[in-house]
Amino acid sequence: MKQSLPYILVLVLFACGEGQKGSNGKGKEHTDTVHPEDTNKTVATDTLYPEERNIDLGTIPVSMGFQDRLKFLKTKYEVNYEEIHPDDLKVEVLDRFACEKKFIFHLQKKMPVKYGDVENVFPIAHFHAYLYEDSAQCANAVNNWYNCFGNDCAQVSPGVDATLKTTPGFYIVNPNSIVCLDYALEHAENNWETLINHMRALFETSLSTIIRIKPHGKLVWEK
Repeated sequence: MKQSLPYILVLVLFACGEGQKGSNGKGKEHTDTVHPEDTNKTVATDTLYPEERNIDLGTIPVSMGFQDRLKFLKTKYEVNYEEIHPDDLKVEVLDRFACEKKFIFHLQKKMPVKYGDVENVFPIAHFHAYLYEDSAQCANAVNNWYNCFGNDCAQVSPGVDATLKTTPGFYIVNPNSIVCLDYALEHAENNWETLINHMRALFETSLSTIIRIKPHGKLVWEK
C-alpha cells in the first residue's frame, strides 16, 4: 500500500492540471483584472494642436520706440508662436554693415499647415531688424543690400519689380530703420497677411519703402 502512494499522488496532480484547461484543451489564458473604477478613466489620445487665436494690437502709443515696438509684436505673437533658436542660419547682407542696434528672433507657429500633400509643417517667421544712428548710415546699408539682394545676391533697382531666386519675405525700409520678415516657401500656406498688416501698423510711416517677395521669387515694390 505504501508503494502505491506516489502513483496516486501523480494521478491527483495530473487531474488538477487537466481541470485548469478549457474545453479546447489549452491552458487557461491570462487576462488583466479590470476594476470598476478603471472603466471611467479617460483613454489617452494624441496631443491636439491649440487653435490659432486672433491677435489684436489694440491702440499703439505714438511715443512707443522702435525697440519697444519689436518687443510688443513678439509678445503679442507668442500666443500662437514660440521662440526658437535655429543653429543653421545664414548671415544676412544687412548684418555686414554698421548699425546702432540689431535685433534677431525666430518664431515657430504652434499650429501646423500643409505643404502640398505634406502635413504637420510648422511655419517659422524669421525676423531681422536694424536701427541706425542716422539716415546716412541706413542709406549706406540699404544701397549695399540692393546690390546683393536675396539668396542669389541679385542687384535690384528701387521701384522696379523683378523675379529672383529667393524665399518669400516682407521688408519695411525707413530712413533710420529696417524691419525684415523671411519665411520658407514650404510655409507659404500660413496666414502671413495678418502678421504683415501688424508689422505695417507698427513700423510703416509716410516715408517707408515697402518690399514684398512673393512665393517663387516675385519681388514687388508696394510703396
